[in-house]
Amino acid sequence: QYASQTTPYRQLATMNGKPAASAHSVVKAAVLFLRVPYELGHRILPVAPLEPAAIRAASAIAGPPGTAGFYDRETGETFLKGVRLVDAGDVVIPTADVSQSLANVTSAIGAIVAAGAMPVTLGGDHSVTFAVLRGFQASKQRLHVIHLDSHQDFGPLSDRGTGQTVIQHGNHLRHAIDLPWVSGITMLGLRGMTHGSGATATDVREHNIAT
Repeated sequence: QYASQTTPYRQLATMNGKPAASAHSVVKAAVLFLRVPYELGHRILPVAPLEPAAIRAASAIAGPPGTAGFYDRETGETFLKGVRLVDAGDVVIPTADVSQSLANVTSAIGAIVAAGAMPVTLGGDHSVTFAVLRGFQASKQRLHVIHLDSHQDFGPLSDRGTGQTVIQHGNHLRHAIDLPWVSGITMLGLRGMTHGSGATATDVREHNIAT
């Protein structure tokens, strides 16, 4: 249903120095990191595509490669020991193509989930959340979304000017709540029920969203 489009992270730093692979290749891993350099869902400064690479670079000091795990100085324990982590590379984002870009995200997530691994996405504006959730369609699991934000991102599905359906950073949860495998949404950190995105408090409450 969705295009198979990811690019391995060749010659550049991978997340925590982990092995690299395409999201669509057969990889035995428990967790796959996926970079989403996407910013077409908002109209602010174009920084979202730069963040995943910065996270990857910073992760180089977080722990050793392989399955040795990560030492926690607070508890004195090592976590994720023996868990195989793999960097699945970058989702291909065609220039100015919202539909294909988000379809590529969904395809990559679907492939990771089908392989029995947990996807961890890096970057992208908030609208990629909907594309990620679509990728769980075949998982046969119900998902509950925990949304940490000062805005509720539950705005109208259509553009006010054109009337066309849009997927953007201010309405991705409005799209997500209609997915049959999304059981519900909990919003934490809101500055108010009506803050941002144009949705009313009634809109949020009518969908049984916890705040």
